[in-house]
Amino acid sequence: MAHGDDKGIIWPPKIAPVQVVIVPIFFSEEEKQMTLVAAARVKEKLSGLGLRVVIDSSDKTPGFKFNAWELKGTPVRIEIGLRDLAQLGVTIARRDSGEKDFVPEKVEFLISDIQEKLFLKAKIFLDSHTTLVKNFDEFKVVLEERKGFVVGEWCGDARCEEAIKQETSADIRFIPFDATGKGTCVYCGKQAKTTAYFAKAY
Repeated sequence: MAHGDDKGIIWPPKIAPVQVVIVPIFFSEEEKQMTLVAAARVKEKLSGLGLRVVIDSSDKTPGFKFNAWELKGTPVRIEIGLRDLAQLGVTIARRDSGEKDFVPEKVEFLISDIQEKLFLKAKIFLDSHTTLVKNFDEFKVVLEERKGFVVGEWCGDARCEEAIKQETSADIRFIPFDATGKGTCVYCGKQAKTTAYFAKAY
């Protein structure tokens, strides 16, 4: 849910159903056969590296295929047309940044680079939208002004959680496995039993 844009989902490569899609670009039956042969060679090489690769050999237009695979969030798209074959390379497009480049080969690097950058982007966003509070007054201010996760100590009483929900529309989203109460409950002031992450549903 953290990875997406107006075009659709952006899969982190490690969990993408398809990591690389190869799109042969052709405008005649002869061109189709030539580009399909080249696409099969590229797929064989990449599959041998452990990557999940498919070839889109449908007769739909290149633009239609590009949009369809972007919507599906496939991390890397390889375009192979006669011009690419003549230059002994392929055109590679990244789903995360939209960058396109003509290269001999560097798909393995792109996969790890996309994974790393997507994680870093999500981590920065999460950190900048997570705020630790000490009391309920801070809780309400942060929830309205900064949004995101509000982290506070909780006594473990469901009545406190329900009261917070009634007053702010926020409820507990998760409790870390290793969380232990270190102070007083953000709502009632009693001894806390754990730390909880609260947020509104939008």
